[in-house]
Amino acid sequence: MLLYLQLTVIERTESFGTLRNELRNGIKDLVIFANNIDHFATWWTWMKMEASTQKTRAQAIQINYDSLREEAVIRKWGTLKEQYVAYTKEV
Repeated sequence: MLLYLQLTVIERTESFGTLRNELRNGIKDLVIFANNIDHFATWWTWMKMEASTQKTRAQAIQINYDSLREEAVIRKWGTLKEQYVAYTKEV
């Protein structure tokens, strides 16, 4: 009976050792998982900033282009108007 108790204690000690090792490995896995989540969140934050920057730049370029284009169109219509007036005076 004493031998049985000693074997039972040894088996339990070994199983606790195994559980302790599994727990330590689980903690390591959780730390790695937390780091991966942190990198993922950092990447999405960077992507959001890059995308919003590109959108802002594109809007600024579009506004500047539209204003320049509008001025060119107004000048062209002014020239056409002068040519039309000159043509009607000749006819």
